[in-house]
Amino acid sequence: MESIIKVTIEAVIFGGLGLFFGFGGSWFFNKMPAKWLCDYDEEPDGKLLLENQRIKTYPWKFVIAAFLMIAGVRFALIDAYFAGGALILSTALVFIAVADYKYSIIPDQLVLFALLSAIGFVKSNGGIVNMLIGAGIAVGILLLIAVSGKLIFKKWPMGGGDFKLYAALGLALGPYGFLIVFAISTILSALAFAYKMAKGKSKLGDELPLGPYIFVGTEIYLCLLYSYSFNLML
Repeated sequence: MESIIKVTIEAVIFGGLGLFFGFGGSWFFNKMPAKWLCDYDEEPDGKLLLENQRIKTYPWKFVIAAFLMIAGVRFALIDAYFAGGALILSTALVFIAVADYKYSIIPDQLVLFALLSAIGFVKSNGGIVNMLIGAGIAVGILLLIAVSGKLIFKKWPMGGGDFKLYAALGLALGPYGFLIVFAISTILSALAFAYKMAKGKSKLGDELPLGPYIFVGTEIYLCLLYSYSFNLML
């Protein structure tokens, strides 16, 4: 009986935090400096400077808040300690997805939030060493892809923001988590690109914002596959 009460309280707490992070994060995203949504060598144009509803109140603020509330409850049911890091990471990723989809940019400031979420994953990853291994694997794979893409296609295959975000995920999720998320997000983005090519909306060499697919891949892992991968680590 005590365990049921404890789990219920934790679910209410993290569900409430998810709701708060959803509405609060949307407000922050709408208010944050326009310069954050530009590349280092660019200045925000007039449209971006005048835009005061980057995330519209209806329905998107409610959609984001509802998603984070449900995710918070789900994470709490898995493990309360894990829930803290997972909810912070999910909050960062949902707004990273919006930024990359709308403005083709992954702000460093939001990647920093994703990086800070790693603190909440120390226990579930079995310690800092595994997390550093995850970051090392992420950087190694990304460097291999970047160099190969440059040699074959004469251009970098992913932006700097994607690189930093994947590295942050490697640290937060550890080696197994990162590899699962990387595989899912790569498959999803490849399918989306193939669909756009079939429809004539894209061609080889075009860039595809990866933020939304990284977000979806991470949420699939955190909400559905985390428990399995954790048992595998053990």
